[in-house]
Amino acid sequence: MEEASLGPAAPGEEGRPAREAGGDGGPAPAELAARAARQRLLAALAPPLQHEVNNLLTVLFANVESLRRALPEEGPAQRQIERVALASRRLDAVVRAFTVLARRPLPDLAAVDPGAALAAVEPLLRLVAGSRISLAIEQAQGLAPVRLDRTLFDLGLLETARDAVARLSCGGTVRLALGPAAGGGAALVISGLPPAPPTAALSALAEGAGGRLEASEAPGDRVTLTLVLPPAPEEAAPPRS
Repeated sequence: MEEASLGPAAPGEEGRPAREAGGDGGPAPAELAARAARQRLLAALAPPLQHEVNNLLTVLFANVESLRRALPEEGPAQRQIERVALASRRLDAVVRAFTVLARRPLPDLAAVDPGAALAAVEPLLRLVAGSRISLAIEQAQGLAPVRLDRTLFDLGLLETARDAVARLSCGGTVRLALGPAAGGGAALVISGLPPAPPTAALSALAEGAGGRLEASEAPGDRVTLTLVLPPAPEEAAPPRS
């Protein structure tokens, strides 16, 4: 599977000629080794980063609560404090989602609660979407565990969102709807996408889990992807969130 890239090239990498490409025209072994080392470093840095952010947010939340109690219950100052608290909670969710993704192993095939998996990556999806496109995310409750690779699930959705941001006109809407699949398991329908092949991670996710990925044309020169994930084996370990 190709290595996913969720951001622009690092400074100095754009337009840089390939260095001794491999025999198949892909990246050279030294470059692949450097990429792997970078991923290991990010995974190693994720826990202490999350710990430090937790400490800083604990101080921030404590001071916000002290200010909240000291201020009148009504008025603009109270509303401003509430906005600070809301922004802090959003920061916590984004950093937590990023650090969990950074340290998650690959492969990571397991019995997973699909609703919890989608909710966990939502902060990063909204970060990628930014203000350029809108994301509408809905999911049915009480879905049974499915068999999927959490790392590929996150990467596939994030790459899909990034591609939509690059290709859709400003103000477009991408919808993700998670519900039960006919015959068991779960189906994630992603609609409003621009015409483009599914990402490598999303295709690998469906193949590795024993599910399927279907693409269909939609009105307005759009594409709908349907990712069907099989139910987890009954003897599988308890579902992970």
